[in-house]
Amino acid sequence: MKLFDSTALGARITRRRQEIALTQKDMASSVKLSLSYYGHIERGTRVPSLPTLVLIANRLHVGVDALLRDSLEYPCLPKRVFTDRELGLLRQFLEENGESSDEWFDIAGE
Repeated sequence: MKLFDSTALGARITRRRQEIALTQKDMASSVKLSLSYYGHIERGTRVPSLPTLVLIANRLHVGVDALLRDSLEYPCLPKRVFTDRELGLLRQFLEENGESSDEWFDIAGE
């Protein structure tokens, strides 16, 4: 099972860099990487170290989680069944905070 999709990470970095109108050269320079290595990161052929990924995320004005989102495949978890007490507490919490519990409970399958 593939646990990390470096191509998807590179695509997210590329997309965000383009959104803020930076060239690859400017981006590589600002995070102190060679243009060649930075290009490999965007193509997904190299995976940056965690400190480098933090520098890239900071320069792109996003959190590291935004760059890693959907990079991992999670196994399916069994459906959670809530007790009547738990559902009642959730409904009460939502109503006390001005939320409509109808929308939430439709999603939960009640």
